[in-house]
Amino acid sequence: MAITVNELPECQNRPQNDNYNVGDSYKDSKTLFLEYEESGDYCVNSSLINGYFPTDWKEALVKPLLKNPGLAALFNHLRPISNLQFISKLVERAVYDQIYDHLMLHDLFPEYQSAYRQGYSTETALLKVQNDILLNMDCQQVTLLVLLDLSAAFDTVDHSILLHRLETSFGITGTVRKWFESYLSGRCQRIAFKDGISDIFPLTCGVPQASCLGPLLFTMYASKLFDVIKEHLPTAHAYADDTQLYLSFKPGNGASEEESIAAMETCIKAVRTWMTKDKLKLNDKYDSKTEFLIIGTRQQLKKVNIVSLPVGDVNITPVASARNLGTVFDSNLCLPSTTPVPEYKPATKETKSQISIFGKITRYLRQKIFADDHEQVSPHYKRLFQRVGADTEQHKFQDPGKRNGHTSEPDELDFAPDEQV
Repeated sequence: MAITVNELPECQNRPQNDNYNVGDSYKDSKTLFLEYEESGDYCVNSSLINGYFPTDWKEALVKPLLKNPGLAALFNHLRPISNLQFISKLVERAVYDQIYDHLMLHDLFPEYQSAYRQGYSTETALLKVQNDILLNMDCQQVTLLVLLDLSAAFDTVDHSILLHRLETSFGITGTVRKWFESYLSGRCQRIAFKDGISDIFPLTCGVPQASCLGPLLFTMYASKLFDVIKEHLPTAHAYADDTQLYLSFKPGNGASEEESIAAMETCIKAVRTWMTKDKLKLNDKYDSKTEFLIIGTRQQLKKVNIVSLPVGDVNITPVASARNLGTVFDSNLCLPSTTPVPEYKPATKETKSQISIFGKITRYLRQKIFADDHEQVSPHYKRLFQRVGADTEQHKFQDPGKRNGHTSEPDELDFAPDEQV
C-alpha cells in the first residue's frame, strides 16, 4: 500500500477552530508537512506498511451543525461533523484511493448503491427509481414505494462486525486489515459548541462523518442490506443510509395486492432483523422518517384498497407526497401543484463586471478578426459581436478608433490585447 510523494493527495479542509490545542497538532502538522515534504511521505508509508494508525491522529473535534436551517438546536436536529488532523486526512486519502480502486476492479461495490461512487449521485438514484415506476405505470401497474431511513447510521457502526465484513466480503486481509483495526480502535473526540469544548471521551463504535474513508466504510458495512432485500423484493435502491424499496402489482386484483403487501411487510421485517443484528436502527418511531406511497395513474389508484403497511410496532398509512433525496414524489409521480416555482434572480455584481469586461475586449477582437476580410467570418460571430458591442449598422465593422469622427487610439487595457486573443 506504499505511495510516493507525487501521489500524496491534496487536503485543503482545515479545522475551523484554530484555537483548539491538542499539542498544537492541528496547526503544526500541516506546517511541518509543507516544510518537510519527504517526512510526510515517510509518515504515510510508515503507517501503511506497518499496519498502524498512531493514537495521536485519532482524536477529533466535533462541531454539531443543524441538519436544516431554522431548526431548533435540539439533539435530533444536529449532525456531528468531525474535524480531523491534517496528517490523518492524508493517510486516509491514500487508503481510500486504493480501497476504492480495489472495489471497482473486482466489481465489489453494491450495484444499487449510488453514494460515494464516481459517476453516481442522487440524480442517478432518483432517475433509476423514477424510470422503473414510470415503466410500471405504462404496464398498467401500481407501485408500492417505501422510503426507509436509518437513525444515526454512521455513529452505530460496530467495529468488530465491520472488520469481519471487510475480510469475508471484500477480501481485505493481512496488513491492510491490521491497519483498519488500528484505525478504528482507540478513537476519541471532543465536542465544541459555541464557546465551550468538552472533555475527551472514547468512541467504541461508529466511523467519522467528515473523513473520506468513513462514508466508504459505511457503504461496505451496509452492503449486506441488498442481499437481504434480494430474497424478498425484485428491486431496491439506496443512497448512503436512505433506502427505497418498491414493488409493483396489478390494481383491481385482490390476490396480487395482498401478495405485494405481504412481500413488502416480510422484506421490512427481514431488514429490521438484519439491522438489529448489525447494530443499526431503522428510524421508524412515530412514523417520523419511514414513509409509504402508492404510485400510479388516477384511474389505477381508484382500484387500490390498501389502508396501511406494518413497519415495526407501527402501521404507517400512505401519504400523498414525500420528500425523496431532495425532490418530491407524489402518488401520480408528478410535482405537486403547491411546489413553488423558482424565481430568476438578477445578475450578480460579479456577473455584470464580467459582462462589462467582455464588452471592452470586443473591439479588439473585431479589430483583429475583421481587419483583412470580414466576409469570411461566420455569420454567428457577426451577430454575436453586433449584440455585445452594441454597434450601429453603419459602424458594424469599422475601426473602433474612427467612430463618430474620432481618430484617437482606443482606451488601453491592463493587459496586451494580442496575448489575450
